[in-house]
Amino acid sequence: MKFLPAVILTALLAFGCAPPKPVLLPETPTVSPTTVVLRSIVRLVGELPNGDGWICTGFSIAPRKFLTAAHCTDHLHEMLGGILTANGKLTAVIKEDHVHDLAIILADILQPSLSLRLTPLEFLERVSAAGFGHGFRGPLVTDHKVMLHNYILLEGIAPGTVFTNPFVGGMSGGPIFDVSGEVVGMVQRGSNFVGYGVDSATILAFINGE
Repeated sequence: MKFLPAVILTALLAFGCAPPKPVLLPETPTVSPTTVVLRSIVRLVGELPNGDGWICTGFSIAPRKFLTAAHCTDHLHEMLGGILTANGKLTAVIKEDHVHDLAIILADILQPSLSLRLTPLEFLERVSAAGFGHGFRGPLVTDHKVMLHNYILLEGIAPGTVFTNPFVGGMSGGPIFDVSGEVVGMVQRGSNFVGYGVDSATILAFINGE
């Protein structure tokens, strides 16, 4: 029995020298840029006392502050008593630019803010747009390519970008974003064939009061 302590000691040393088993941490799920964008947008519903109404889209640029198209707030000036809600919450319009078709509204909603891209779009670059097209309660995402830069679509309207494929009614005010999820423009107008909106540089100048 004299060998027993030596056996125990050898076993203890073996256990002490064994490399520890690696601890596997749970993988952090990746979130797609499109998902990030969809989390930032709000469904705007306008109502006038005479029963007229409209649907638009806005997206978060700061806590409780959302950007949309000015033509989505225009109707509020038609008669007293008109309201605009964002996801059911009352909004207040704090800034409008009708030439560039941009507006900032306040709503008691906290949603992640989107980043504005500082570099210009490239010809034929692929982008997407998000908004509540057709007035649906769920947002649509549409795919586009850059066709024309700094293009004057109509007299009296600021130059903007023309994209392949049309935007859908109700998407006005929604973000146009690149593959990284950065905002490169805003949905403003469209036809049966193309879409149009001002770029992120114009949006940033409006936000900063330039």
